[in-house]
Amino acid sequence: MTHPTSSDFHQRLASYDDEVINHSEEKNLNSIAMSRRDVLKGSLNAAALGFLGLNLSSRLAFAGDHALPPVPYIGFQAIQPRTDPLFDQVVVAEGYQAKAFFSWGDPVETGATKWKADASNTWQEQLKQAGDNHDGMHFFAFPNDNNRGLMVINHEYINPTLHQNGLSYNDQGKRMLDDVKKEQAAHGVSVIEVKKDSHGEWQRIYPSLYNRRISALTPMKVSGPLAGHALFKTASDPNAMEIIGTLNNCSNGFTPWGTYLACEENWHNYFVNHDKKDYQSRVSHKRYGISTGKEDNYYGWSTIDARFDATPNDALPHQGYVNEPNRFGWVV
Repeated sequence: MTHPTSSDFHQRLASYDDEVINHSEEKNLNSIAMSRRDVLKGSLNAAALGFLGLNLSSRLAFAGDHALPPVPYIGFQAIQPRTDPLFDQVVVAEGYQAKAFFSWGDPVETGATKWKADASNTWQEQLKQAGDNHDGMHFFAFPNDNNRGLMVINHEYINPTLHQNGLSYNDQGKRMLDDVKKEQAAHGVSVIEVKKDSHGEWQRIYPSLYNRRISALTPMKVSGPLAGHALFKTASDPNAMEIIGTLNNCSNGFTPWGTYLACEENWHNYFVNHDKKDYQSRVSHKRYGISTGKEDNYYGWSTIDARFDATPNDALPHQGYVNEPNRFGWVV
């Protein structure tokens, strides 16, 4: 059995995520955004002025192409950059404080098991606990009460420390099913109720009827024009009406009507197509940049969970799970 170190895992993660995977000849988002720079500049500067509480006459230089003038109105002492690679502390400006608020393994849903520091919690227990690697988040205040509401938080990916033995493979080169399910349970989104106490500090409310965990194992209904679409059909979902889970939730947003948007990033890293000839000819897989072998698929879920093996299989309906990658990479 092999046990990649946490350092190895993160180096591989960073190298994959920095690669250009879409080699389309179409214009990319950067070129489109830059071409609209002059149009947007005025409105963006106006927004910055409003955010900083500055009037137009005092900071008219923001509208020009010259170096921005110093802004002495931020209200706190700046923190000097730290380049020491071993420096691992949270540093905040003078007059502020930082404390742990919501950590991996904290209880979310009612009946959650206490987090175990030796990483021995099961995947069933992880389903009711906070996931790993918090990312995008948003606070939804309750009506008429800004001191109480729901905090929604993404859990983007997992660390090898989720398990006692890291990301392990057996002698047949396969992941353990319980380990993979625990990793899937640690992805997704948490919804937790929070409230400001009499001292002005925010506290989590547990248990709460509002608390909820959405993971890479949560059934999710497909609606709109994608419901029943041929490119969404798989062996286990021939009607293309239900996707299992959401993963690699990075950035986020929210709608004017009060729903949360979780954005699936770098999702292609979870899939593999072992048929390299098919991969080269299949526009979607190649353009997505999904893996073609174990050596470049750092989660290895496909070794034990068929949904993540997108290799065409003519013996199964809809060629097995060749369409599964099409069902991720969305704003959910």
